[in-house]
Amino acid sequence: MLSNLLVLVTYGAVVLFPQMSALSVTWMTILAAFGLALSETVVMGIMVIVQRKDPKCGSEDLNTFEWIVYGATSTIVVLIQG
Repeated sequence: MLSNLLVLVTYGAVVLFPQMSALSVTWMTILAAFGLALSETVVMGIMVIVQRKDPKCGSEDLNTFEWIVYGATSTIVVLIQG
């Protein structure tokens, strides 16, 4: 989720500020990759905690929410890219 938002911000910056240098875009992409690594770890930890509270369907609900947000932000990124 967080990684898609960071990628969205990166592409948004490229569209809104075309005068940005390639180095700036590269650093923003690197930050997006680090955001992906961090958010995936945090989300998986939260899923384990939620699953312990509700072993029947706790992690499934959180996983569904994650994929909905992932799909929505991915769609926005694709629309920005053209």
